[in-house]
Amino acid sequence: MRRLLRALLTAGLTVAGVGVAAPASAAPCTITDFSPRSVTVGLTPVTTKFSVRTSGCSLADWSAEDDGFQFFVYGAAPQETSNPWRNSDAGPMDVIVTTTSSDWLSRERVFANGFALKRATAFQKGSFDAS
Repeated sequence: MRRLLRALLTAGLTVAGVGVAAPASAAPCTITDFSPRSVTVGLTPVTTKFSVRTSGCSLADWSAEDDGFQFFVYGAAPQETSNPWRNSDAGPMDVIVTTTSSDWLSRERVFANGFALKRATAFQKGSFDAS
């Protein structure tokens, strides 16, 4: 009887130990989207607030930047003021979004032509550059 009790106790502790020792699987965030996808600028600067949408994680931090050095934003400073000097600054841009989960796992996603800086042209006749 003691052997049976000892075997059951050992088996029970082993199963309980496995249950306690098995860590929850950590996963990086799945980056689903960011916003805004475009900003229209004219003769005055325009300040825009960016955001990132994720799933499958507890988001700790994020950043977004374009490939043309027009903006860089992150969770603690999500606003950027656009004040392009040349028409050539306008147009579609790739955007690189990086996220970090609360488990410190990072993921990056590139949105090809994901953002467009647009020029307000109602006042414009011909070519226009602010410089």
